[in-house]
Amino acid sequence: MFKITDKIINESKIELEKRKKIFPYDMLGRSLASNPFFPKEVKKNLQRSNNEIKFMPIIKEEKEEKLLQQALDLEKDKANCALCIELQPQNLQNLSLIRRYLKLPLLNKQLIFDEYQILESLVYGADFILLSAKFLNLKELKRLLEFTRYLGLEALVLINDKEDLSKAIFAGADILGIYFLQTFNEVSYKKIISLIPNSKIILACNTIEKNEIEKYQNLGIDVFCKDK
Repeated sequence: MFKITDKIINESKIELEKRKKIFPYDMLGRSLASNPFFPKEVKKNLQRSNNEIKFMPIIKEEKEEKLLQQALDLEKDKANCALCIELQPQNLQNLSLIRRYLKLPLLNKQLIFDEYQILESLVYGADFILLSAKFLNLKELKRLLEFTRYLGLEALVLINDKEDLSKAIFAGADILGIYFLQTFNEVSYKKIISLIPNSKIILACNTIEKNEIEKYQNLGIDVFCKDK
């Protein structure tokens, strides 16, 4: 679901350089002057109140009409607190299509490793972005987090283990997504959650079966990610 590989990163970097040549950073920045989108409140939506169970569905549809219809259908479910849009970089403009019709905050699931991508996310209507502690060093993660907040966006920082968690905390991450690369269970989630400060928002980014959600929620998870 949130698995990131070196191959994905290398392909993303190549694609990014192509986009930079077509639409340079300065030109992208100037386009904000006519940007109709103002970032929505993310943290308030993700934070759990009482014992309510919240979900963030992941949409992978590339066709515009189907993407919009799925988003509209998912927003009707009151348990859904945000939508994660998984698009190829060349289709990122489809975010703008659904942003015009939705109230829920939107996560751009594209792996971010450059300020250009963060600015691009804002231009096309994302409310928060994905950063991976595994593939960024502390300095890079802190810099990208600061730039994200400077633009008025939020970041979901993906962590795979204790080392990632430490890096995310020192970088100042507020929203943490736990994703175990190998097998996982209640014990593995419990161990890493016990190290997370109470002030942080926690998302379970592994697929957890419906009959086990309440058990994992009791560990301190605020939001569960799921395929549409």
